[in-house]
Amino acid sequence: MKKTIIILAMLFCSINIYSQTSTWTGGISPFTHGNGTQANPHLIENAEQLAYLAQVVNAGTGSYDSAYYKVMVDIDLNSIPWTPIGFSSSNFFSGNFDGNGHNIANMIVNSSTAINGYGGLF
Repeated sequence: MKKTIIILAMLFCSINIYSQTSTWTGGISPFTHGNGTQANPHLIENAEQLAYLAQVVNAGTGSYDSAYYKVMVDIDLNSIPWTPIGFSSSNFFSGNFDGNGHNIANMIVNSSTAINGYGGLF
């Protein structure tokens, strides 16, 4: 019995070592956790929520100017063309973004939003 408990505990710990990955399908989804303060940041728990951040900043909607954001999973942008967060001079990103050690992979910048051929996540 003791051996079984130890093996199960080791298995549980090894599962939690690896980060989850959220693969973007091109959709958006609003934040469901956090209120945007430093003590309680908006949690980006999937790729659709990262896309939501880009949408509200780029549209100049919402009250996200000086808010705090924290990524909770690895994100795969799935080679879907990405419009940088705050790509225009009138709607730029002025919040606080904590990548929290997570990766954002397979990003291809939408060529129509690149400035002088350059673009990125922001």
